[in-house]
Amino acid sequence: MNSTSKAKNKNSPQLISFGGGKGGIGKSIICSNVAVCLSQLGFKVLLVDFDLGGANAHTCLGIQKTDRGLSDFTSGRSQSLESVITKTEVHNLDIISGALDDLNITDLDGTKALELIGYISYLKYDYILLDLGAGTSAFTISLFNSSDEKVIVSTPEPTSIENAYRFMKVAFYKKLKTLEKELGLEELLESAMNKSGSKNIKTPADLIKYVAQQDFEKGETLSHSIKDYHYYVLINQCRTQQDRELSHAMKSISQKYFGISVDSLGYIDFDNSAWQALRKRLPIVIALPYSVLTSGFFRISKDLSKKWSAATQKNKKAA
Repeated sequence: MNSTSKAKNKNSPQLISFGGGKGGIGKSIICSNVAVCLSQLGFKVLLVDFDLGGANAHTCLGIQKTDRGLSDFTSGRSQSLESVITKTEVHNLDIISGALDDLNITDLDGTKALELIGYISYLKYDYILLDLGAGTSAFTISLFNSSDEKVIVSTPEPTSIENAYRFMKVAFYKKLKTLEKELGLEELLESAMNKSGSKNIKTPADLIKYVAQQDFEKGETLSHSIKDYHYYVLINQCRTQQDRELSHAMKSISQKYFGISVDSLGYIDFDNSAWQALRKRLPIVIALPYSVLTSGFFRISKDLSKKWSAATQKNKKAA
């Protein structure tokens, strides 16, 4: 990458990341179908497949073969992100595929993630959706934390829920480490962590409270900065009412544990017809336009776009 990355500005697209602690939770299917819904709602959308080593968003969109991908840009074979964008058959929807990624693309780190976000933020789209890989690599967490809206996907299975909480914890502590440097809190936070047992610091919320007790002004600054950190929880493949209520339970527990703003994006029901769309290499919302799944994807897409519109209007008034 020889050109200089651009800083995010007020006219930049909204970046929405879809992450999760476990593979096989349907994250790529959700991300690709939300991308189709947003484009059908009249927005110009780009989907970037950051699922390094397991990229399949192109398949979810019905693209059988691409001749360029993300690694062409990261390796320097292509000089701009625009040159590795592939148009889809869906009006207003493009993709940067990861299908042709080099083996060494999995070596990308947090610094490279921030550099890529700089480039991506300059592209002329309304929404850019990031399909992140499973797990908590520095690259994935940096992409997640740098997004405007963050969606954590889980299924109702205990292992998926456990990994989702682990993903949340790693992402939030990474955010704290970033703020620690920006606000000059290194010594204070290190002291808190070293004395966590004696100071009864068991959660991130306890840690923030401890900082405020030690230095009220820095505690207020930290609390104010943390208020900007926010994510959504979405449960996929629900079969029972208890499954459907899980996102609200995770929202409540997360707010108590982390002390930050968490919203529920609700749920997507399990539907055997989903595999029919995948076999046809079509997005579900196109293959099954009148299905319950499609209604769910449109509901999620409208919720995300409404929240972003409201936040944008609020920021304009504040300015």
